[in-house]
Amino acid sequence: VPYFENDVLYIFSFERKSAIQSGIPPEYLISISTLPSGRISVLCSDGVSIVNSNGTLETEFHFDGRGIADADLTPNGAYICLSPRSASEKNRMIVFDKNGKVLYNKDEAETVEKVSGYGDVVYFLSIGKIGRLDVSTGRITYLNKPTEQRSILAVNEEDALLCTPQKAEYIHFGS
Repeated sequence: VPYFENDVLYIFSFERKSAIQSGIPPEYLISISTLPSGRISVLCSDGVSIVNSNGTLETEFHFDGRGIADADLTPNGAYICLSPRSASEKNRMIVFDKNGKVLYNKDEAETVEKVSGYGDVVYFLSIGKIGRLDVSTGRITYLNKPTEQRSILAVNEEDALLCTPQKAEYIHFGS
């Protein structure tokens, strides 16, 4: 459970209390996730920080003025898609592993609307299609599907759910 007091972010888990000297106003905090390594990923509107269980900052990554199109913080890592700053830019996909190491940081050819990650794979919704990015190879596979007013949920590295408020469709990317 996170809360702020005098620019210090306190995070309580079942095991410990961590204090992070963040200097981040609370209104910029978007999401927090505890990683299996004991580290904590903190997603803010202008960047992501990874801190260890003692509250020491280990990784800090700034978004350089880009907004967040969508993000998925999981125990496996952080999967973030940044909006372009101008019409000439593309969305940027950034993937951090569970230790805070940047695994992928590239502009994408397609407009990305929603993301969901699992391990070394990021599923994303673009206009009229679902993309599957293999972070280890950089290979993207697409399936043409309606994506308007839908979300995506990673099940594993080969399967995802394409969700509407009424139902979920199982999507398989494997052979």
